[in-house]
Amino acid sequence: MMRRTVLSLITLSLAATPLAAQDFKKFEFMVGCWEGITGKDQVVQECWTPLADNMMLGMARYLTKRKATSYEFTAVEKGDSGVTWVSMPKGQAPDTFYVSRLQDEIMSVSREGDEFPGSIMYRRTSDGELIVRLEAPPGVQQPSVEIRMTRIKLPAAAEDRR
Repeated sequence: MMRRTVLSLITLSLAATPLAAQDFKKFEFMVGCWEGITGKDQVVQECWTPLADNMMLGMARYLTKRKATSYEFTAVEKGDSGVTWVSMPKGQAPDTFYVSRLQDEIMSVSREGDEFPGSIMYRRTSDGELIVRLEAPPGVQQPSVEIRMTRIKLPAAAEDRR
């Protein structure tokens, strides 16, 4: 219990520290479209918009045997009290995470509570791939999930192929 309280205080103090405008640009390593294998015949595709001064948007779709089975929208927004990461999975209430680490090509967000994931990390590798890691909150016994994503170019829309 004491460990969770200390972690919550650290998370809240990091969230309360405003991110400098130039630091928000450190999210650029995520921009673009990515694809990773999540299981047999299962993949996730994520696309991140270029940064505006205060916001970046992401979209993910989950596919099984090339058929879309779910989706998730994410808004990363810089405000006066820090940077929030709001995740909106299909059929679920939005979840708010707070940036706990943003340096070079590594970004982590975390949230309070005992729901999985308690934290999410994105890290760019030296070979240009993107590692996404989902961790359980402190005290919750659940394996971590790690997905290696490769940059992709999405197929053109039908009218673009003419």
